[in-house]
Amino acid sequence: MEFKRENAKKYISLLIALGVAYLITGVFLMLAAYISFKMGISENVMTAMITVTYLVSTAIGGFVAGKGMRTKKYIWGLLTGLIYSLIICLISVCVYHDSSQLLSHGLIVVVLCSGGGMLGGMIS
Repeated sequence: MEFKRENAKKYISLLIALGVAYLITGVFLMLAAYISFKMGISENVMTAMITVTYLVSTAIGGFVAGKGMRTKKYIWGLLTGLIYSLIICLISVCVYHDSSQLLSHGLIVVVLCSGGGMLGGMIS
């Protein structure tokens, strides 16, 4: 019985970490949209801001996931980043109805987010 409770705590910690990561993403993207509206920044700068948002969000999410675990924190951070990126890719395909660029851009997002989450887990 205790084994199941421990697993439930791990998955709840993972869900909390994902929630924190998406909350930070929302705040950063709203800030980026505001800056873009006020300053009229270029597409390249906006792409860089989105990339930084992914990295910071998953690093903090991985940190939160790592704090909730006792062992193998980097793996839980990696898992947080991986799930985060897969959800982002799924939403992108659903919104744009086009999976032609998913392999190139999606792979980059998965690698960045997984690395950010693992980094956050390692420093937790």
